[in-house]
Amino acid sequence: PIELAETVLEPRVRDTLAIGRLTRMITDTALVTADELEETYLANSEKIKASYVTFKPADYLQKVAVDEAQEKEFFAKHRDEFRESEKIKARYVLLTPDDFKKTAKVADEEIQENYETNQASWTDPEDPKGEKILPLAKVKEKIRKELLRQKAMDAAFEKATDIAMSLFDQPDLAKAAKGAGLKVQTTEFFSVGDPNPPLNSYEFTQTAFNLDVGKNSQVVKTPSGFAILSVVEKT
Repeated sequence: PIELAETVLEPRVRDTLAIGRLTRMITDTALVTADELEETYLANSEKIKASYVTFKPADYLQKVAVDEAQEKEFFAKHRDEFRESEKIKARYVLLTPDDFKKTAKVADEEIQENYETNQASWTDPEDPKGEKILPLAKVKEKIRKELLRQKAMDAAFEKATDIAMSLFDQPDLAKAAKGAGLKVQTTEFFSVGDPNPPLNSYEFTQTAFNLDVGKNSQVVKTPSGFAILSVVEKT
């Protein structure tokens, strides 16, 4: 059990006793009239039985006629309710870490350095004190996979940056992608409320809606990797 110091415990006990006394003082002196008692009882226990008739708007649709003038007047008053959200179609190139895993290499020296630098991450889960460090042989493969992931991610970002930089001199995204051996993909129309399903990226959507038609973006990080996009059309 946790022991509280007297300086902490005494004020808490004093406050509890004071609140208890105040509560008893209020309840002991409160007066409830017979009318209040009856009103409360009825509100909690009274039951009623009622008859009712329902009127469904759908039952009257065929009986109502609306002329063109009324339609125009209604539309004018509720124009914002019929406004569609802006939609965008974009094309993009996507570079993922998976594209670079085959070429990424991790040396044993890098694994050793990572192990020594991050030993606090390799404590034995079976050690109750959390002081025993697992030997390198037991975590070597895990470290290798993490370093490969990081290197593939860095390589994807570096390649995406090179493409983005090349677009300053030659702004044709399709040509830049072809020169890098990449495929340009095109989205369907999407909006802020209904983002692009293939990427499902907030950053991609926000970047697209801040671009003018025909302009290229900088590198955009997405859950799948790194993208460079260009807006094709806005509606």
